[in-house]
Amino acid sequence: MKRRWRLLATLGLLVLVGAVLVHPAVYWPLVGWARGEAFYRGRPSSYWSQEMRHWAREELDPAPREQGLLAKLIDGLRSPLPPGGFPFNEPAGVGVLIDLLPDRASLCEIEGQPYTVGHQAAAALARLEPTAWEAVPALAAGLKSSDRTTRRLSVDALGTILFQNCDAAHPNYPVGLKALQAAVADEDSLVEVRARHFLRQLDNIAADRAERAAREDR
Repeated sequence: MKRRWRLLATLGLLVLVGAVLVHPAVYWPLVGWARGEAFYRGRPSSYWSQEMRHWAREELDPAPREQGLLAKLIDGLRSPLPPGGFPFNEPAGVGVLIDLLPDRASLCEIEGQPYTVGHQAAAALARLEPTAWEAVPALAAGLKSSDRTTRRLSVDALGTILFQNCDAAHPNYPVGLKALQAAVADEDSLVEVRARHFLRQLDNIAADRAERAAREDR
């Protein structure tokens, strides 16, 4: 009898531990820590990727659809969206946005082409104020992507960051500048035009600064 009670108690404890681990408040931090992800408002990057996909499914494609068992289980791991919403408008969310740049999960289609979580992250980085120097290497890598939309959004985000900061002494400035210079040879004309546009702006700023410095030395 005692052995049976011990077995039942052990099984009950395992069920309790399993239930605790599956709870969103416990599950998502564990996933984030295990993957080495950035956090925003206590939630890791993988949580925000799922939330963006869920939002797109609800808001951009409101037609009812049948959900499989696995989809229902995954949706069950969603936790309430923290106050402040998605990490699009705060510098504290930069780490998450950088993590999400390679995410190819589709949110919707624009002109027959998938618009992904990574696309939205790049677009958010282009609008973020103050701009994020730490995003420059990831955006420079995005300019080498085979995906045209990724390159278009990356060149805008990268050019905006360099233009708004324009600190040639920053270690990430030459990384971004080199990526823009390489983008001039991009096969997509829009990427090429945007890269040339930002390079002209940066050249003008550098020329203005050199002229002011020359006047001050006189």
